Amino acid sequence: MQHPLWSHFDIRFSDFNSATSYSGPAAIRLLRASCGQPSHTNLYQPAGNQCYLFDNLSKLGFTQHLMLDHNGVFGDFLKEVRENGGMQSPLMDQSKLPVNLLSFDGSPVYDDLAVLNRWMQSAGYASRGTFSHLL
Repeated sequence: MQHPLWSHFDIRFSDFNSATSYSGPAAIRLLRASCGQPSHTNLYQPAGNQCYLFDNLSKLGFTQHLMLDHNGVFGDFLKEVRENGGMQSPLMDQSKLPVNLLSFDGSPVYDDLAVLNRWMQSAGYASRGTFSHLL
């Protein structure tokens, strides 16, 4: 992918196999990537601190950021990411983002370009690790 946005990244997972058809388990697998690919059942069991990718990135000096183009309520996605993936960063401010469409549960899905632009403007140029989930 050739886009100026990608030139700001030090690391980008572009060929990560989450081995799942649902975004919740895929997110947990990515967020626990430091310990490999656990079974589906083990995704919902406690993991050692060394398994949490963003904790490891924090130890290397990266600040943690969380960016979604949705509210994370459906299927308890945000709760799953926090409880099972160890992502405790506050959700990036979504106020006044343009709504592109409504999800099947009636919740807003924000314009991806607006979400990315807000992320680029708000985080500055410090070393940062951002977990992003776009519908």
